[in-house]
Amino acid sequence: HESVKFIKKYIDKKEVSSFGVLTHPFHSLRLSLTFKKQGMNATIFNNLKSIKLKKATLDQKFNLIRIIIHEYLAIIHNYI
Repeated sequence: HESVKFIKKYIDKKEVSSFGVLTHPFHSLRLSLTFKKQGMNATIFNNLKSIKLKKATLDQKFNLIRIIIHEYLAIIHNYI
């Protein structure tokens, strides 16, 4: 959330009307909602190569589950 505020300050200063952001697929929904909440027009691009579930260890899979839970709890906390 704080990084989006920093980006908003920067793009307002530079008078940018729209921009793109590359992020992890699990983070894209919350990022998109945060940009919209700040009144910013951002196109979200997902880095699909960052997910390799077939080669992931059990620890890596649990970490992905933790990330997904974190993202959805943050959405509930910030937007509902």
